[in-house]
Amino acid sequence: MTAKKNTRKTRSTSSAEGDLNIRFPKDEECKDLKKTLKLSKAQGQLLMEVLGDIVVDIAIMEQLKKAQVKKTDAIRRVRNLELRFEQLIKALKSEGKHLTEIVPLSALEEVGNLFTFAAASTAMEKNLYPKDYLKHRETIEAGGMLMPLQAIDQHYAARRRDLGVLHATDLLKHALETVHLPLKGWMARNAQNPGGRPKQSMREFAIQRLINFAPSILGSDPTPSVTGRFMKMATSSLSYCGFSDVGLEKAIAAELRKWKAFQEAEQEHATSVTIVN
Repeated sequence: MTAKKNTRKTRSTSSAEGDLNIRFPKDEECKDLKKTLKLSKAQGQLLMEVLGDIVVDIAIMEQLKKAQVKKTDAIRRVRNLELRFEQLIKALKSEGKHLTEIVPLSALEEVGNLFTFAAASTAMEKNLYPKDYLKHRETIEAGGMLMPLQAIDQHYAARRRDLGVLHATDLLKHALETVHLPLKGWMARNAQNPGGRPKQSMREFAIQRLINFAPSILGSDPTPSVTGRFMKMATSSLSYCGFSDVGLEKAIAAELRKWKAFQEAEQEHATSVTIVN
């Protein structure tokens, strides 16, 4: 009896999104991915989590499609939203220094409530944890009570509110920029679509998600090399999830070019802002 090989099925039929049945890879497929890519336990777990998120998000996207919003209306709405974010970010940059003089302190405190110490530290690019929190935490835990980060944030609620008073402008700007960046990127990619054959937006979404997490999963930035680890990871993962293999490598290479161009543009923008400031 001939041994059955674990091979990926190539779809030769229509690659339209409506024909796809997106699913999470089977157990043996997950094992194959981890073994082929030589992933550590943590890296393999992250890849599985990313694929799980992709499958769930696509299921939600399919549900949203039933609302039958016209594409032109949807693009217009996203564009309007993106512009509002951009305008608000610009306003915070130019007028934010006067925020504490205009906005009630209670509102500024609520900005602090929105951020954990970890998130605020990331936004401000410096450690904003209370200086005595480690010592205080050790004292409490020595008594047999654990203090996870959530408990620490609750314990120091007043100091978190103080963060809003001290750094409201920068915290708000960081939050808005975090949401604005993917909207801006989506609009830029959509503008490059000349029309014609319908784009496989779901497959593009999945590729973009894998590109974003590639450094954490593989330990290096993704490359378009057909023999590289990222290409192996993306083609195998997407195929196991039910996406068509037809033109998959070209689609991945195209998304990588867009990603690299967008990164370079953002870096150039950041450099120009630094020089101006």
